[in-house]
Amino acid sequence: MGRARPGGWSRRQLLATAGIGWACRGEEALEWAGSGGDALDPPWTPPGTLDAGAFPFGVQSGDPGAAGVVLTVRTDEPAVTLCVVALGADGAWVPVVRAVHPAGGAARAALDGLAPDTEHGYVWLGADGERRSAVGRFRTAPARGAAPRVVRLGASCCLGHANPAYPTLALAAEQRLDAFLLLGDAIYTDASTLAGYRRAYDALLATPSVQALTASTSLIPVWDDHEVANDWVPADPRGPRGERAGRLFDEALPHSAIDAPLSEPAPRRPRGDRGPRPPRRARSRCRAARQRGPARVGRRPDRAATPPSCSWSAPSTSPTTPTATPPTT
Repeated sequence: MGRARPGGWSRRQLLATAGIGWACRGEEALEWAGSGGDALDPPWTPPGTLDAGAFPFGVQSGDPGAAGVVLTVRTDEPAVTLCVVALGADGAWVPVVRAVHPAGGAARAALDGLAPDTEHGYVWLGADGERRSAVGRFRTAPARGAAPRVVRLGASCCLGHANPAYPTLALAAEQRLDAFLLLGDAIYTDASTLAGYRRAYDALLATPSVQALTASTSLIPVWDDHEVANDWVPADPRGPRGERAGRLFDEALPHSAIDAPLSEPAPRRPRGDRGPRPPRRARSRCRAARQRGPARVGRRPDRAATPPSCSWSAPSTSPTTPTATPPTT
C-alpha cells in the first residue's frame, strides 16, 4: 500500500516526487561472489581474510550523493574497522577512509567529502583486524553541472514469500548499477517487537541474492505497509509499533535521515509566491532524542572539495565519535 511511513518515504510519494526509470542491461556484467576484491573492476586486494560467519548479513550502502554515502553492517563483532578505497584517474585503487568503531550488533557510517561520480570499494574488518566482510561497491553521484552520462538504476518492491530466492535480484547484481531503488515491502511481517522485526530483516539480508545485490551497488530504500504489518495504516506514525519498525528499518537498510514523517506534508506555497519560505517541520521527538541515523550526505555537490570524513551512528544507541587513522596502502 502507498502510505507514508515514519522516518521514510512511501512508494507513491517517491514516484510522485520524481520520475523514475531503470535499466538492467547485460554488458559489462560483474560477478558478485563476495569472496574478494575481484568483485571490483579492476580487482582490488582488500585487507584481511573473508569470514562470512562474522558478517552473516553481508554489507550495505545507501543513498549515494555526489560527495557521500551511508554504509551499514550487522555483526556481533565488538568493534569494526571500515576500509574504503576509490578508483583513481590512473585506474588504481586509492585508500580514502579507514576508521574504527564499536559495533556489537550493528554499525552505521556516513561518509562525506568523497569524489563525485567515482567507483568505490569497501570492507569491514573484525575486531582483530584480520577477518573481514565481503567486498562492497558503490558509486557516488555525478556532481552538479557535470557532463551528462547514462545513470543506470534498478528497482523492485513487494518481495513477498512466493519466490524467496529472489533470482531477479541476483541478475540485477550483475549489472553494475549506479543504485537500486527498493520501493517498499522489502519484508512481510506481522511482528510487533524489536526481536520480531529483527528476525524478518535477518531472513532478508541472509538471502544470497540480496547479499549479492547490496554488495554490488547502493540501495535507495523507502517504506510501505509491510515493513510494519499487512495493511498498516499510520494513524500514529510515531506510536510504539511504528517506532519499533522504524528502528529496525534504520538498522537494516542504509538511508539518509529524514526530517519528519511525510504523513505531515509541508505547506505548499502558492504559484508565483516569492516571499519567505514557510518554516521547516520540526523533527519528531523520538528521532531527535535518539538522533537516529546519520545526517544527510552529499547534499551540496558543488561545494569546495574537502578531505573524506566518516561520522558514525549506532542504529540502536546514541552516536559516538569514531577513532580514525590515516589510510595506508
